[in-house]
Amino acid sequence: MPIDSADDRRALEKLFVPGTRQWLFDKIQEWSKMADAESSMLWLNAVAGVGKSVAAAQVANMLESHAQLVAAIFLKYNDVRKNNPLNVLRTIAYHLCMWYAPIGRKLLAANHSHLSLDKLPLPEKFKALITDPLQALGDYTPKEAVVILIDGLDECSPRDSLMHLLVTLMERLKVQAPWMKLLLTSRPETDISSAFAKLPTKTIDPSGNNNLNDLKVFIEHSLEQYNTLAVQDIMKGTLSLLATSDGENNIVSSDSSKSFVWIRLILNSIKEEYSNGIIVTLELIEDINNQAKNVDTLYKKTFEKALIQLSGLESEFMIVLVALCTGRFTMTPTSIASFFFYGVPEIEALQKIHSCLLALSIVLDPAANGLTTSSEIDSHSQIKFNHKSVADYLLGKSSVAEKFHVKPWKCAQNHEVHDVWISYRVATEGHVASQLHSALNIQRMEEEFIHTYDYHHCMGTGFDGFINGLFNSRVVVILLSDRVLKRMCTADSVPDNQLLEVSSQHEA
Repeated sequence: MPIDSADDRRALEKLFVPGTRQWLFDKIQEWSKMADAESSMLWLNAVAGVGKSVAAAQVANMLESHAQLVAAIFLKYNDVRKNNPLNVLRTIAYHLCMWYAPIGRKLLAANHSHLSLDKLPLPEKFKALITDPLQALGDYTPKEAVVILIDGLDECSPRDSLMHLLVTLMERLKVQAPWMKLLLTSRPETDISSAFAKLPTKTIDPSGNNNLNDLKVFIEHSLEQYNTLAVQDIMKGTLSLLATSDGENNIVSSDSSKSFVWIRLILNSIKEEYSNGIIVTLELIEDINNQAKNVDTLYKKTFEKALIQLSGLESEFMIVLVALCTGRFTMTPTSIASFFFYGVPEIEALQKIHSCLLALSIVLDPAANGLTTSSEIDSHSQIKFNHKSVADYLLGKSSVAEKFHVKPWKCAQNHEVHDVWISYRVATEGHVASQLHSALNIQRMEEEFIHTYDYHHCMGTGFDGFINGLFNSRVVVILLSDRVLKRMCTADSVPDNQLLEVSSQHEA
């Protein structure tokens, strides 16, 4: 299935403040009108939190209004359906077919089955889905140059092959169809910078004057909702949040690390105080801002405050954080209850989860559901953090979730990820595990041999074998005897310790 970005675009549109990013839109519009081979790709890169995706959603709307948009694909780190390189190729192919019917007819004529495509390596899939059907373009030339937009390339995993294929595609289109262009957005990760080193690049600099003026408009727009603030207070509050002043309300300097996500988190903190009955004053704004040394400091204070609010629910709070960080799909309270609160009555689990989500409200994204506040979230609302930097903090050092981290390790046979991990319950099943291990290791998967995780051959000293095998393997096989299986079937009433070692070794 192609990636459906419609909901993501709508959620991002809610975050846009008119009057911001016009300088960027003008540059991209100018680029989109060029139909020469040298301007076929544009890479918009910026550090985390400056609003790349919000801007990309507006660019997609702008291009769509001029009939220049072929596809707008928004990748998401926390949704396996939206960060898979094969799905990106399928989505490009789908939109090319929808944009120009002869491409679709040529792809249909090839009569590829899902089974036959699945057996092909990614470059061959790329040829079958995209480069071969593009031959149907012939001498066709549209009235305006057209654009394929991919937002959040850094959220795709793995991305090495995809980046190579995108460069290959555009090198081909420079000759075949120079009017078809590719617009990418991402963080300036080293591998992406290297892959697209020769591309025309537009960088959003957090300390640049254009970005600072956009932040000023954004802050003023957000503070105008509080009728307790005079116009002068709004102006002073804006300069306070930007850490800039020349005495005449002009932006002259800034903390260069400040970004939209940082400012939005401060504004969310102000909004939370307001919802709790606190009057918003200039002093309140300055007090919250003085505590906001950086984004991680704000996140740390947010989670520490939530833990205080949730006295008695600390374990449940950590479970909800782990669920939001590690889920491969966007979670709902119901799915969190099903997967992470096994054995707890559903109503009780949902009540606890809802309390945790309310305590996390300023880092959640209710806009994804068309909601105005997190208090409106029900059991089927999709829950996600309002920015990837929240998960980055939780997965970083010294976060409140650090004790749940799986320590990095290196396989003794230099395999980064294992294809299959075989675990068994008791020693009598060890012989079966060894037989399965040997049988799998002689099987080929595409061009390489299957590599199975084996504690004795893969594990170095000083590492947790069980946890690393579980965490670093694509497929987990647990061998159970008939007797053990019967015991597990009644584990809801008679506790069984089949997976107890997971939690016990986490604590260790």
